[in-house]
Amino acid sequence: MKKAISVLLAVIMLFAVCVPAFAADITSGADGQPTPKDPQKVDVFTKTTNEAGEEVRSYTVTIPADVEIAWGNTKAQDVAYHVTSQLQKGESLKVKIDGDAENKMKPDGDEVNFLSYTLTGGDAATFGEVNDNATAPQSPTIQVNSFDGVPIAVYKVSLTYTVTYVPV
Repeated sequence: MKKAISVLLAVIMLFAVCVPAFAADITSGADGQPTPKDPQKVDVFTKTTNEAGEEVRSYTVTIPADVEIAWGNTKAQDVAYHVTSQLQKGESLKVKIDGDAENKMKPDGDEVNFLSYTLTGGDAATFGEVNDNATAPQSPTIQVNSFDGVPIAVYKVSLTYTVTYVPV
């Protein structure tokens, strides 16, 4: 019985060795190593659109809704924005913050009284292709310089956040 099993296993091993020999035509390359007769190359690549053919680049710039400053508070207040983006290679976003040209906060309808303020970090910041809740290198802030010499009122200024998409 043992002899029959060993002969059967030997025959099976011979068939196992022979099968790969019939799988492909093999020739010897310049280095003596076997190479396929006709090697083929297939390029695999991604598209820049989704399955429906729509553009997939996206960006979101989140800015604060309102910033309230308590009367008499001359500490810098955060007016930072956050950028989340996935753009094409080489594309970028630029974000800039502008305030009143004279750096004055004024009450509605009052052209005489004002509070002067300082806006820092509002210069244009550039963000590359991929960002996950990124902020400007210098965190933007607004600071009222002084509350002295003006009547108590609601003083306002509108900050303008300009987002510029820069294609390749």
